[in-house]
Amino acid sequence: MPNPRPGRPYLVRFTAPEFTSLCPVTGQPDFAHLVIDYAPAETIVESKSLKLFLGSFRNHCGFHEDVTVGIGERLTLEMKPIWLRIGGYWYPRGGMPIDVFWQTSDPPAGLWVPGQDVPGYRGRGLTWPHRRIWSSWAPAPSAASSAVPGRRRDAGSLSSGATRSDRRLPSTGSASRTSMAGACGSRTTSSNSPPSPRSSARPT
Repeated sequence: MPNPRPGRPYLVRFTAPEFTSLCPVTGQPDFAHLVIDYAPAETIVESKSLKLFLGSFRNHCGFHEDVTVGIGERLTLEMKPIWLRIGGYWYPRGGMPIDVFWQTSDPPAGLWVPGQDVPGYRGRGLTWPHRRIWSSWAPAPSAASSAVPGRRRDAGSLSSGATRSDRRLPSTGSASRTSMAGACGSRTTSSNSPPSPRSSARPT
């Protein structure tokens, strides 16, 4: 859509804290916090069109680098802005977060460009509140349950004889873990073939 304030250098920022795509190797979901900054020229992107475009990646298989840079290039192609940058802050899978940054060029002189200020990923650590909550929430064993070694009644157990070890989640097994392998084999992962959004970011 047309830029309502042409000839004035200003910055537009979109934030997508719940962006989702798929890993091209395992088919498992990947999550990211995207921050898109751009200085419009003749056109701007309508927020609903951008939302639908980003939502179309929910079933798109691509590596973090491919997805982040591909979104920036697609928006640049559609809007032809004065300047654009995108920061992709991906949540870790496999124990290692990946952050991807791309911009069209150096920002123009005189343009106010605030920092994206997205902190690096930090794990729960040793001071996570659930450790303190658990110690204060779990009751002390009763006299009846403490009389039998190894059979302390756990808070929230389904039966009087259930122990903490009895409440383990069932193992998924290697078969279910490998069933997702190759799930994206039939989908394209090339940055030259981005998913087709239901509503294009092309200005109207």
